[in-house]
Amino acid sequence: FRAFGYRGVGRSVYLRHDIDVSLDHAVRLAQLEAEEDVQATYLPLLHAPTYNLMTPANLRIVQQMLDLGHHPGLHYDPVLNRDTKETLAANICRELDWMEQTVGRRPGTVSFHRPTKIPFDYSLDIEGVEVTYAPRYFKDITYYSDSRCQWSAGCPTELFSRGEHLQIQLLIHPVWWNA
Repeated sequence: FRAFGYRGVGRSVYLRHDIDVSLDHAVRLAQLEAEEDVQATYLPLLHAPTYNLMTPANLRIVQQMLDLGHHPGLHYDPVLNRDTKETLAANICRELDWMEQTVGRRPGTVSFHRPTKIPFDYSLDIEGVEVTYAPRYFKDITYYSDSRCQWSAGCPTELFSRGEHLQIQLLIHPVWWNA
């Protein structure tokens, strides 16, 4: 398992968790992964309808995930911000700056909440930030997701056991795997 931004060769799984609904579900998954020596990128929403990232308790949860060895990311909603090609990068940077000031580490990865044409049509070049929908992670390697609680191509264990993909981006939403 690799953090986004890794530039080495060989088998790699870029594991990310978009936190759409619950930080509590996310921290439980982070604890399980840490017990198995797995590192992932955790991407909370700043403007989630179900949790407030700006509360001290929720910031402590994010810090706990980082203390477990995971990497910070930003799950960004371009629709909420009514972004255009001209405003997207600046608005992302504003949220990255906020996270750096409050969490103490600048997220190195950005994913998009309910992707629209904005992340697919526009190339973003933000220094020190990997975009999960950039061709390097989305088109050049295998992308595999549990969006809407359905795996995009069957059970991931089958994907791994076949060993046919050298590099994979694996998106797992903690809310679907809370039992």
